[in-house]
Amino acid sequence: MDVDPREWPKNKTYQNALATVEGLRVVNDIAERGVALAEEYTDTLTSDSDHKQAVYQVVHWDRLERPMS
Repeated sequence: MDVDPREWPKNKTYQNALATVEGLRVVNDIAERGVALAEEYTDTLTSDSDHKQAVYQVVHWDRLERPMS
């Protein structure tokens, strides 16, 4: 933190850290699991896509009314 940010691009430590960060694959695992669970659940309820959409809307409206803490 003692190096001026304008000097960072010339700094070898910064360059190595930047290369590491740029190489990371970002995954939103919790969201992906939630979507998979929702799809699996609605598949057990119905195969009708309109009905599935209605279920998702009810869940969405419920979460707007009662946000999770």
